[in-house]
Amino acid sequence: FQFRREYDLWVLQPAYHQTEGKSDFDRGLRAELGMLLRFVNFVEVTAPLFRTDKLLEFLKLYIPRRHEPQLVGYGIDLWFCQLLLNV
Repeated sequence: FQFRREYDLWVLQPAYHQTEGKSDFDRGLRAELGMLLRFVNFVEVTAPLFRTDKLLEFLKLYIPRRHEPQLVGYGIDLWFCQLLLNV
C-alpha cells in the first residue's frame, strides 16, 4: 500500500518468490534480489492493487458485461492492462 501511494502507481502487484513462485509469466513477476520496484506493462490478475479511480474506471466497462462467458476468469488482466496503458 505504501508503494502505491508513494509512487502514485495506478496498479501494482507483489512479486512472486524467486524460486518458489508459480506464474505463467515467470520472468516479469518474480522477485529479484535487491530490487525494490520494477515497472512492467502487465499485471497478472492474481493479486493486483489498484488506485481507486482506475479500478472504478475499469469496473464501469466490466460490470455491464460481467455475465458474458468469455469474461469469466480469463483475459481480464489483459483487458485492464490495455485500458490503463491507453489512458
